[in-house]
Amino acid sequence: MATKIKRPKTGRMPDLSNATPGSLVDWIGGVREELKDLKKLEGFFKEGLLARLDGKNTVTGDDFSALVEDTVQDRFNKDLAIAKLTELGATEDEIAECYKTIEFKTIRTSKN
Repeated sequence: MATKIKRPKTGRMPDLSNATPGSLVDWIGGVREELKDLKKLEGFFKEGLLARLDGKNTVTGDDFSALVEDTVQDRFNKDLAIAKLTELGATEDEIAECYKTIEFKTIRTSKN
């Protein structure tokens, strides 16, 4: 079982000089579990805050302040764009010029 990371607030990172690949996988898995739990907790507190705003959009606590705003995000639908460009007569090469494919390493962890 992975131990919760106790990292000082100074930002100093753990010493990995004696770390084995297996222990690093355990740390990564533990960090991801903590992040998942923290994200859930953050959502719980956000719901509570939103329910108590009473029309205000700024809140000040002892340690932090918050500005609550409505935000809009645009999302790109690649499949729809390809379909529309194809309808307009674009070739596969022309369509491929419109987006960028990147490669990167992923590390998937699972509980043993």
